[in-house]
This record gives sequence, structure tokens and C-alpha cells, in this order.
Amino acid sequence: MRDPALDGLIILVRLVFIVIFTYFLILLTNERLPDYESYLFLYNSSYELGGRYTGFAFLLEFLQYIGVSYEAFRFIVFSLGIILCVILLRFNPSRSENEKIYSSYFSKSSLFLLALMFVFVLEFYLVRLRAGISILFLCLGYITLLNGHKFRVRNWLASAYVLICFFVSAFVHTQTFMVLFAFLFPPLLWKKRFLLRNFSGASAYFIICVVMWIVLYWKGVSGSTSFRGEHLISELNPVRFFSISFFPILIWIPVWLWYRKKVRRVDRADYFPYLYALNYVACAIAIVLFYFSGAGADDGEAIVRVVTLSSVGAAICISGWGTNIKNAMAVYLISSNSLFFLNTLYF
Repeated sequence: MRDPALDGLIILVRLVFIVIFTYFLILLTNERLPDYESYLFLYNSSYELGGRYTGFAFLLEFLQYIGVSYEAFRFIVFSLGIILCVILLRFNPSRSENEKIYSSYFSKSSLFLLALMFVFVLEFYLVRLRAGISILFLCLGYITLLNGHKFRVRNWLASAYVLICFFVSAFVHTQTFMVLFAFLFPPLLWKKRFLLRNFSGASAYFIICVVMWIVLYWKGVSGSTSFRGEHLISELNPVRFFSISFFPILIWIPVWLWYRKKVRRVDRADYFPYLYALNYVACAIAIVLFYFSGAGADDGEAIVRVVTLSSVGAAICISGWGTNIKNAMAVYLISSNSLFFLNTLYF
């Protein structure tokens, strides 16, 4: 027998979805949106392939060749964002049917849907279009792997699909692909080696992640304004610095305590939120070192762009494992990134 309260919640969420969808359609051609004019210039310009925008330029030239207008292009990208959200909402690796029902109707349809649909789509599918397209294709391949797919000869079609998705993601926006790779693939690759009952491998995993993030910030972010444009030179706001470094480290404590308490009752699939949170702690430590070393004094905007991509992994964590203590890091990351983006956009 269906619960009337649950039915009412589902109806409310659908109404909110319609309101948000309508609002986005109104915004779609709003010329005051950040980067609207920039993407219009790129779309209407003819420039040689081979630069930083090779993949994106190829895509734009193909769309122009088949007669797609700039407004239609923005609508296509927006639609891809909606499709990605639907895919994430349907993604659920939980073993228990009760967990699936709880996650599906309560965690995802209320908090997750509102936060993700409004801010995630607004940021990556109405403003940062190149990053949004790259995120879509990486997630399509990544969720396939998370659902248990393995590269085997007899699964050559699925393997080819995953590789094509990753190639398109990197081809459209290499920087986004590289950052998402750093956020998402260490937890995926390490969860088979990790044993929660004695936290075996946690130290090695953490050290590897810290080294990886240090290399990424010093080699990929430091001095990035020299090729991204001097107009992007900016210092990292102290409030934003604390929100992406020290606060997440503090939030890590209840996550760690939850897993220690549930150590004998956690399925291996549930290691992912723990490993993702630990990976972000490594990222936060690298940010602290990068910030106080002075190496990223002029790269505040680039640091923020890297960190905002943590919302993708956070969205996957919330979609698959709900909003609870073990997912405190994911909830914080997506909430914090959303609030700062809205503040930048509207205030």
C-alpha cells in the first residue's frame, strides 16, 4: 500500500521540477548570463583547430555545418544537463531494496534534486558549457564502471562505449577531464584494495592522493593565467579558502567515525563515499600547501574552478548512497559550491 505522504512528496518534487525547468528555459537566451557573449563569439568565429579548444572547436564547426543556430546549441547543451541529472537520479548501487526506496524518494527527490537540478545545471549547462559537455560524457562512462562493468574481451562493446565516452570528454575539454579523473578514479581503482575492517591501505591511498593533488596544483594550476588570460588573475578569497580547505578537513571527522562504528556491516560497494571523502581531504591539504607557499597567489579563479568540479563526485555519492553521516563530505561540497556560485552569479 502506497504511503499518501510519499505520494504527496513525489507530486511536490515534480511541481518544483517543472518550475525549475521553466526558469531555465527563460534563462537560456539571457544575454546577461556569464560567458553568453563569449560562447556566442566562439560559435560565430572561424578559428584554426589545434589550439586549446580543439575538441570544442570541432564540435562547434560540426554544428554550424549542419545548420544549428547558437540558441539551438545552448538548448542542446541544456538538454544534455537534464539527461545527466536523470541518469544520476536513477543510479543506485545499494544492495538493500529499502535503501533504494529511501534514497530514491527522499534523499534524491528532495535535497539532491533541488540542489543538483538548480545549481548544477545552471553552472555547467547554462554558463560553463564546455565543462558541462565534458562532465556528461565522463559520467556516462564512469557510472558504467561503478555499476560493476569490467574490461573483458566478451564485453568489448561496453568497453568500447566507456573508452569512447572518456575520449570525447577529454577531447571537448581536457582540463575538466583531468580534474575529474583526479577526483573520481582513485576511489574507483582503490576500493578493491581497501579493507575497512582494519583500514588496510588507507595510508598508502591517502599519500598517493596528496602527491597527485600537489603535482596537479603545482604543474597544472600554478601560472595557468599565463595561457588562460591575464584578466583571470585573482587572489583566493580567504572565506573561500577556508571553505575548501580547513572546513572539509573538519567534516572528515564524522565520516571517519561513522565508518569505524559500522566497520563490520559495510558492504564493499559502500567504501566509495569514504574513499571519495579521503581523496578530497588530500586535495584540501594540497590547497593549504599551495596557498601558503605563495605559488598560487594569482590563481584564485583557477583553484575555485578545480574545486567546483568536486560537485560531480559529490552528486554521484549522494545519488548512490543518500544524504547521511557517511556522505557528510559530499553534502558539504555540493552545498558549499552551490552557495558560492549563486553568490557570484546573483549578488
